[in-house]
Amino acid sequence: RLFRASEVFNGQAPDVSIMIALQNCATPEQKARWLRPLLEARTRSAFGMTEPDVASSDATNIATRAVRDCPLPTIAAISGYAMGGGCGLALACDFRVGDASTPMGIPAARLGIVYGPLDCSLLLRQVGLANAKRVLFSGRAFGLADCRQLGLVDMVAEQGSALDAAKSFAADLSNNAPLSIAGAKLVLDALASGEAEA
Repeated sequence: RLFRASEVFNGQAPDVSIMIALQNCATPEQKARWLRPLLEARTRSAFGMTEPDVASSDATNIATRAVRDCPLPTIAAISGYAMGGGCGLALACDFRVGDASTPMGIPAARLGIVYGPLDCSLLLRQVGLANAKRVLFSGRAFGLADCRQLGLVDMVAEQGSALDAAKSFAADLSNNAPLSIAGAKLVLDALASGEAEA
């Protein structure tokens, strides 16, 4: 699955973006619970949805979880800003491809808010404790070179070609056995989260 994080959560239509993330990555149960009410206009906005077992429940967390838990490899193509929810969505993906126009960050400290456990765990897993603190405490946008050094971006594409580079990488992955990739993803994610031991 390919996502353009800067469009999905920093775009003009966050409800549509949440629906796209749910449509592409949610399980049938998640779609029934979260996507169907939006499509059938039983809820007015994705941001009116709540998830009772999450302290900071919001539509962004629901979509981020769907992307994180997708059994297929997920790749974020980042061209332009990926701040806050856009950064969180990118961190939920297995891989992130950025270009020269890719500043990323989490401005929570500048806004006087505390980032929730879901996105903090994704950030910590991706960049480590010291760099996670750097991102959260500074609240600033990091340019591509810093994103690469911090581990926010895995691959660098030419200006304006992040999506093409992500598609090329996805095509390379598609040449391999899907069950092997899904199994490896399951094992690696379980090891990284502490749900499994070696």
